[in-house]
Amino acid sequence: MKSYIQPFIEMIVIPFGVIAALLGHLGMGYGLRMVSLLGMVALAGVVNNDTLVMTEYSNRLRSEGIDLETVIKCTAAHRFRPIVLTTVTIFCGLMSMIFEISEQARA
Repeated sequence: MKSYIQPFIEMIVIPFGVIAALLGHLGMGYGLRMVSLLGMVALAGVVNNDTLVMTEYSNRLRSEGIDLETVIKCTAAHRFRPIVLTTVTIFCGLMSMIFEISEQARA
């Protein structure tokens, strides 16, 4: 679907990811460093990709003439696993850096 509102919706989710990253830093007692900021940029890409996956699938269902309530339910059910697997994969890949306790590695 051609829409002016969908790109705005996709960009609105990025601040939620940044806020979650900041809260994670506060919760773990870490300060913001350059690596953290680069991680936040990567997080913005992941969040945006997940939003695009959901938007594309919902647009495909809407083009088939399915009502909005059913589209929302089906999109959430069918795209939940790919989104969670992407997020868990990235978290597992970064886990060694996240939980590193030496000051030299955090710098």
